[in-house]
Amino acid sequence: MSNRSIEIKHKESVRVVILLIFMLFMLSVIGMSLFRIQVVNNLKYNQNLEKQSIRRVLLPGIRGRIFDRNGICLADNRPKYSIAAYLEEMRKPGSQDNTINNITNRIALLWQDLGVTNAVDVAEIKKHMRMRRPMPFVVWDGISDDLMARFKVLQDKHPGFAIIYEPVREYPQMNSAGHLLGYVGKSHPVVSEEMPFNYYSPGMIGKNGVELSFDEKLSGKAGGKLIRVDASGFYHEDENVKAPIRGNDVTLTVDMRIQKLAETALAGSRGSVVVLDVNNGDVIAMVSEPSYDPNDFSPSISRELYSEMISNPGKPFLNRAIRGTYAPGSTFKPLIGLTALINNVIDDTQEYDCPGYYQVGNVKIHCWNRYGHGKLDLRDSIEQSCNAYFCWLGLETGYDKIYHVADTLGFGKKTGIALPYESSGILPSDSWKRDRFNQGWRSGDTANISIGQGFLQVTPLQLAVMVMALANGGHVYQPRIVLEWGKPGYEVANMPWKFEDINPIREGMYQVVEAPNGSGKRAKVEGVRAAGKTGTAEYGKKSEGKKNAWMVAYVPFYAPKYAIVILVEDGASGGTTVAPKIKYMIEGLQQMDEI
Repeated sequence: MSNRSIEIKHKESVRVVILLIFMLFMLSVIGMSLFRIQVVNNLKYNQNLEKQSIRRVLLPGIRGRIFDRNGICLADNRPKYSIAAYLEEMRKPGSQDNTINNITNRIALLWQDLGVTNAVDVAEIKKHMRMRRPMPFVVWDGISDDLMARFKVLQDKHPGFAIIYEPVREYPQMNSAGHLLGYVGKSHPVVSEEMPFNYYSPGMIGKNGVELSFDEKLSGKAGGKLIRVDASGFYHEDENVKAPIRGNDVTLTVDMRIQKLAETALAGSRGSVVVLDVNNGDVIAMVSEPSYDPNDFSPSISRELYSEMISNPGKPFLNRAIRGTYAPGSTFKPLIGLTALINNVIDDTQEYDCPGYYQVGNVKIHCWNRYGHGKLDLRDSIEQSCNAYFCWLGLETGYDKIYHVADTLGFGKKTGIALPYESSGILPSDSWKRDRFNQGWRSGDTANISIGQGFLQVTPLQLAVMVMALANGGHVYQPRIVLEWGKPGYEVANMPWKFEDINPIREGMYQVVEAPNGSGKRAKVEGVRAAGKTGTAEYGKKSEGKKNAWMVAYVPFYAPKYAIVILVEDGASGGTTVAPKIKYMIEGLQQMDEI
């Protein structure tokens, strides 16, 4: 063999070796890549696969119930049944339009067999396919029992459809205690690291009243489930279902017997009723009219009804008991008399000669008796609601002293009741007037306040707190709406009132109801001794003659149990419009053996 042949053969061998080395290198690179993919990164890829095939669904907590103090259910949950389509069972090969067309045809056939007419919203189907494909698509929300029975007969003929249910809020007492209870709306949770879900079933969230104030207690804890989907995103199966937890029940201080009694007393009027337990501040009844039925908001209120309620001049959304502010009129006079007594301005027998008006500068403040009451002491002035007497007494006492007592009783600030949107009212002062009108306080302002007019604005609940303190001897309790057995009401203040100071006020209020000529004589009930005070407060332009009518009372007189306040907007007077309603309340309490 020649040298050239040997050289060529050697070069070929070298090339083969180099090629083999390169091939081995490439195989090792591929092998290492496969090892990294199949072994090292196996967990990572499995997790990514799980993310692609698993969807997390949030299941809302089951809302707790609300009861009155006697165990009557005021708010509960009921199942709402709907017909839903499981879209994974209606897929068709080809484009998504094929599937959508099949879904709409299947729904139309179902309606035909059920004998009903209902539009098929193709846009909603497309939206559901895009955003919530694994979830059942509701084709008829909230079906009747009759429709559900007919569907069950035909269900085998229509595979892919099923009955589903969700809990919705129900208020068995209808519109009774509507403002107290409030209402709920649909909750829309926010996705976060703590709540990493893909879909959710709508829950309920408190929007007003007790439902809002105690929403956290009532809401319960959310549950959840994992649903596995296929490569197209359609539902495959459920995994790891965690049931939601029911929220806590709430028991109110309200007595529904007395609540409904108060609602009947106020029926047909715009206004409010508040009933407090004078011994602990418990809210026994709270009414605001016109009201609403909380069931209208569950699961959601229609736009038409909401618009109608918003535009209603009666303002049914306004809880007048805690948010409505009004001049209290003559119901404020017992506070003026008490302030004068505790500051030794007068004694309870001192008289004032009423000529039918009180002159302040160039202004005459008239009594209802234009001919004058003549000589009256404190008790008779409360009984007859003499404006002239209390204008005189207020100016003799001085507004600083009046302001101090009124402030301590809670006027001009929120009572702290556990209900949303409470108003503070207005307890004016010299600084308040300077800030508002750039004017100092005048004698006419004191005279107006002394008869419950002028800048003074109170809520019915604030006035009920005052009556409660007059009835129990000076204990000012924060009004309580939720009952906690064994826990006394929270005492905000203990007024340092002596018996000899408060007794003339009580006796004057007793005469209002029990005396033959008392301004509240129409509230008298045979067999029950009561104390009260009427009030008629002007508002708006004087030429229009608009008035709100009040009466406050506590019963029984000798062992007080309940403080009652009734306001009627645009009433004739406290004595003619409201006193008969107080009588109705007292008669009802008497029949219940509550007094």
